Amino acid sequence: MEFKFFYFNPIRECTWLVWDEGLHCAIIDPGCASGREFERLEQFVTETGLKPEAIWLTHAHFDHILGLDAVRGKWNTPVWMHREEVQQLPMARRMAAWMDLQLEEPKGPFNLLEGGEMLHLGKAVFQVIHTPGHTSGCVCYYNEDSGLLFSGDTIFEGSIGRTDLPTGDANAILDSVRTRLLCLPDSTRILPGHGYPTTIGREKVDNLFLRP
Repeated sequence: MEFKFFYFNPIRECTWLVWDEGLHCAIIDPGCASGREFERLEQFVTETGLKPEAIWLTHAHFDHILGLDAVRGKWNTPVWMHREEVQQLPMARRMAAWMDLQLEEPKGPFNLLEGGEMLHLGKAVFQVIHTPGHTSGCVCYYNEDSGLLFSGDTIFEGSIGRTDLPTGDANAILDSVRTRLLCLPDSTRILPGHGYPTTIGREKVDNLFLRP
């Protein structure tokens, strides 16, 4: 598997692209907030010959969905997210407005997840791991063969996601990380929604939030 990320919007959200040897591509959390940012994404897809086949949302906070309609409209890609994130969509528009950003509430159809599903991308298989805490419907996407974990805002390098926004829960996020993510191999690469990549092994040692 290969991957690429872009920092988008004033929050510097990480929009990830992941693809297999056949160039079958998923776009994770399209956060492009302007035409210029979308053009960067489109140019990369075109120049590399990628075939976008799905949009996977880790959650539905505004900074992760600012480019959702543009991406879906360009490549006619189905959207996957946890069913509990539907309630975040009306709030996302209001939160974007507080940052002077324009966001129309995205409309369906959506493919709704429960957690535990296996999503196929060409020959690759990604497990959907439900990790409530940052929001009640946060999920991560894990490819065991390549050791890749797209973690959204559940875990970062040296930190975890904030829990002071609607449906956030501090106890839940710690439980999610400890019981559903730290059990993955230490070599697993964490590709987060903000900041820089890290690994499960490194966070076990260095992440102050996860110490007993």
